[in-house]
Amino acid sequence: MRTALFCWLFARKHGGRFILRIEDTDLSRSTDDNIRIIEEGMAWCGLGWDEGPVVGDPSQWRGPHGPYRQMQRMDLYRAKIQELLDRTWPTAAAAPARPSRNAARPWRPRGKVFQHNRGLDRGRAARSPTTTPASRPPSASGCPESGDIVVPDLIKGDTRFPADSLDDWIIARTGDGPGEIGVPTYNFCVVVDDTHMEVTHVIRGDDHLNNTPKQIPLFAAFGTELPAFAHVPMILGADGAKLSKRHGATSITEYQAMGLLPSAVRLALARLSWTPKIDGRAVESAEEELLTDEQMIQLFDLADCQKSAARFDMDKLQWLNQKLIQRPLAGTGAAPAALHARGLAGQGGGLEGPGHPVHPEGQVAHRHGRGPALHLRATRRVR
Repeated sequence: MRTALFCWLFARKHGGRFILRIEDTDLSRSTDDNIRIIEEGMAWCGLGWDEGPVVGDPSQWRGPHGPYRQMQRMDLYRAKIQELLDRTWPTAAAAPARPSRNAARPWRPRGKVFQHNRGLDRGRAARSPTTTPASRPPSASGCPESGDIVVPDLIKGDTRFPADSLDDWIIARTGDGPGEIGVPTYNFCVVVDDTHMEVTHVIRGDDHLNNTPKQIPLFAAFGTELPAFAHVPMILGADGAKLSKRHGATSITEYQAMGLLPSAVRLALARLSWTPKIDGRAVESAEEELLTDEQMIQLFDLADCQKSAARFDMDKLQWLNQKLIQRPLAGTGAAPAALHARGLAGQGGGLEGPGHPVHPEGQVAHRHGRGPALHLRATRRVR
């Protein structure tokens, strides 16, 4: 949810569109009930999306590039895989550095998968006009024979991956019939989706950083400019250990059941890995910490996000919640002189809104089990 909040803040600050995309190709984890929990949790937290599925109705969506559930986009993925197969991408005129029995077909059936044969990428330097049709780009993969694949990142800076460390990887399982293309894998789907949805900025957890050098050659193959990447660090418990139940509630539904304010949850999540700055100075006082949504939107900058893992403090969340409850209902919260000087104070008390009563303590049943992976995109659609 912290990553979703960063997407939301970034899109709102830059006048962009916040896209919610449900990645449900892992059928063992993805159920309509799990997807509904994600959608309702984000709606409760106040993170409304501009494009994405309609809550409670899997067949409906908002936005020009739907549907926004990957299992409803299979025809597009299979067409894109077939496009690469038809081009025999990349074409090899010489023996690859790592020979293959199927050297003429880089995207090939192998058991129950279609696999990207990187050995063929290394053979492209020997291509000639007599062996490479003009309609097929001589260097479609963008995957170098040696050196590094550089992942530019707005938070971590340039991250380098040795090209020879990337093995062949699966892009799709085979279907039931001979040669039939089945369900594609994550790395292929997200590139097709980002291209089709005209995404300009990808904000996601840094557990996806190692996937990015696999995705970059696919963007090149489709002739698409790379989006800007921002990989936010993971969240640990207050003791520095992996976040778990012993550190407190770990899902939005649990926070809702505890009676916490959505504005308190947003504020606590925002401070995980992000240090807001006012005139170049990090906020310090308790009053300055009680930022409204409008203030967070104006101050949010990916450059102010830390590279290392953040630590979640349940006590801090409870403290923020108590402070927000104590706000005068007709007021707009703390407004230190520094915020007044920047014109950031007195612009509303968050999504609850000034003058509105505190949200009632909604009760929801706690759900066990893992939900589907979801990908969140903040995009300015700058063209």
